[in-house]
Amino acid sequence: MKAFLDGSGDKASDFLVLTGVAAQDYLWDRFEPGWSEVLQNRSPIASQLHTVDLLAGAKEFSRTNGWTQEKCWALLWDCVKYAQTLDKLDFRVFTCTIDMGAYRELKAKGNRLPGYYAMCSRFSPELILKWYLEKMNINSRFSWRLSPGKPTGPNRSRPAPTPLHRSCARRCNPRPGKARRHACWLP
Repeated sequence: MKAFLDGSGDKASDFLVLTGVAAQDYLWDRFEPGWSEVLQNRSPIASQLHTVDLLAGAKEFSRTNGWTQEKCWALLWDCVKYAQTLDKLDFRVFTCTIDMGAYRELKAKGNRLPGYYAMCSRFSPELILKWYLEKMNINSRFSWRLSPGKPTGPNRSRPAPTPLHRSCARRCNPRPGKARRHACWLP
């Protein structure tokens, strides 16, 4: 199983978001050649898709590199169309969102909170592994370490939700039938 994660936002943002896609190896093996073809079947050739840069016409996607607004949008839509060919049961999208206004408010009141990046980085692997074990019908106890310190994982007790959790859960809780899983709690 592989998972690719990316984030956006910082301490001045309204929200900090970490989103990732996880799938079994066989899906990535099928996905990557077609994705490469979508990126390379154009002029100029794209080495990757980083949407922030693409939509801003920045870095690789700059106007000086030959990327017009029309070419940027064409690449984006070609990538979306290719992704639509995938069996949606074979992969999962995970999103962790931190309400930075609530985070700043709690910090200002003296609450001891982990770093905002650490919150999402800590729980995204837990959700991804839980999904994978359920999908593969593996009944196992597990834990992992992202850095030196206490193990983390589903077998660890979690304290009651904080005001940040409740604030975030109101915004993040998906409606039934949504394909996304959202993680919005504090350790």
